[in-house]
Formats: sequence, structure tokens, C-alpha cells
Amino acid sequence: MSRRRPRATLLIALLAGGVVVALVAVAAVFVAPQLIRAGAMKVASTDTTVTLTTAGIRADVPAPEGWAYVVGPFDDHTATLRSPDGAMTVDVDLTATDDAEQAVRSVAGGAVTPFDREPVGGSTVVHAQIVGEDAIVGAVVSGGAALVFTSRPATGYDAQLAELLAGIEVTS
Repeated sequence: MSRRRPRATLLIALLAGGVVVALVAVAAVFVAPQLIRAGAMKVASTDTTVTLTTAGIRADVPAPEGWAYVVGPFDDHTATLRSPDGAMTVDVDLTATDDAEQAVRSVAGGAVTPFDREPVGGSTVVHAQIVGEDAIVGAVVSGGAALVFTSRPATGYDAQLAELLAGIEVTS
């Protein structure tokens, strides 16, 4: 009988250790990147411009006073902006493309409503709603460049999104 107890104790210890290792691995894969991104987020104390670049193109994205923003930790072509109340999030990705609607569809990952096109300054804004979600997807297009965006939630934040999009400049 005494031989079984050490084996049972060893088995329980190995199982417990395996569970701890699995939890640490899950945290490293899913939680740590979110914590790093949150820690890198800055709050604009004055109106600020976030500059994104990739493959010879550039986008200047306004971060109004009080908005939080973070540029992708491993690249210079993505960013996330958050409204002062923390409820609205806008993810942006600068890309070279001749088909902005296809770039938007790939980001949406599902069905979108028909696209609307609006001239905004020297650019065109192409946008649609993700079917079944409270989110707007679109792109600010200029030449062969597009700043693709996803904004959540859409309801109640259309004025803030319109103001933000009007200040974006994309150049190639």
C-alpha cells in the first residue's frame, strides 16, 4: 500500500504541473500580447498625429486630445485608437492596394452591406457595415493606397468617426 501512495502523489504532482504549464502557455499566447499593447497605449494630451508607413506609402491619422492610441508593436502600418470614454475603438491598417473594397471585405471577415463612397478632402472614403455586428468597416483611399479601418461600435459614434476620417491623409 505504501508503494501506491508515492506513485499516486507523483501522478497528481505531474498532472498539476502540466495544468500550470498549460495555463502559463495560454496566458503567454493570448493574454500577454493584450497586456503589452495596453501598456504601450498613450493618451493624447493635445491634438496629435499618428504616422503610419509601409512600402512607400504614408498615412497621418489624427488622435484628438483625450483619445488613446497605440501603433502596432511589431510594425509601423497598424494602430488602434480609442475614444475618451473608452467605448469606441478604431483599428487601422495601412496597405498598398488597387481594390479597396476587397481589402475591406478581407478585414471584415464576413458579409458587409453595400459600400458607400464619399469624397473627403483629397481622398475617398469607402465604407460599409458588417452584417450582424455593430461595426463599420471601410478605407480612406488615395491613389494605390488605403487606410483600412474597423470601428466599433457604430451606433452612437458616427459623428466621431466622421470627424476622425476627415482628418486622415493618405499619400503614396
